[in-house]
Amino acid sequence: MFGHPLADVEETKIICALLPSARGMLDIGANYGWYTKLAANLMDPQAPKIALEANPEVAACLGRSLSGLPGVRVLNVAATDRARRVRFYCARGSGLSSAVRAVGVPTVVEGLPVDVVWPADQPLDLVKCDVEGGELDVLRGARRIRKIREPVWMLEFDERFLTEADVEPDEVADEVSDLLCWWRSDKDGWVVAENLGAIVGEMRTCQNVFLVPRARAIQFAKLMKQ
Repeated sequence: MFGHPLADVEETKIICALLPSARGMLDIGANYGWYTKLAANLMDPQAPKIALEANPEVAACLGRSLSGLPGVRVLNVAATDRARRVRFYCARGSGLSSAVRAVGVPTVVEGLPVDVVWPADQPLDLVKCDVEGGELDVLRGARRIRKIREPVWMLEFDERFLTEADVEPDEVADEVSDLLCWWRSDKDGWVVAENLGAIVGEMRTCQNVFLVPRARAIQFAKLMKQ
């Protein structure tokens, strides 16, 4: 919590530029709370910041470490397409735990859609989603909030994990076909594509992408240039 996660240095800089103006932030697959902690430091203290972590042991640690931070709520919940109980696999490396890939010790946790989790009367400007192959369920469960609030998403789009979960990458791309996609090109740095579908099959060392509603495109492009 005192330095930079080695894999997310550039993403951290981008998120830190977005957070001061964000009126609400949702951290899906929060793990030990790196991005939620940044949000607590940089956002308005009254702005809602909700961290979802499905792994019960990690969620308990997260709740203790973020206790008392302004506007922060920690929920031991898996983000899903509908309300249901979910078999969740707790991996030895907690960052690889998954609700859709058998990567560790199974347990059963509560699953809720983002449309249920996020308060209907609160603005939402930024979502970070890192769920190790379960992205399609998350996006389907967030259709209402995506339409009404139009947040920017930082989404892990790892085609290997999707394949292991029997999900076609094109299915995920089709779900967010209306959003612009900023992705990390090894040759050109962060560049914009018409949508996520345009980069399916592209070789990428950075699996995180930023999905941006067109209404926010000019503002986000200026931020990326900075």
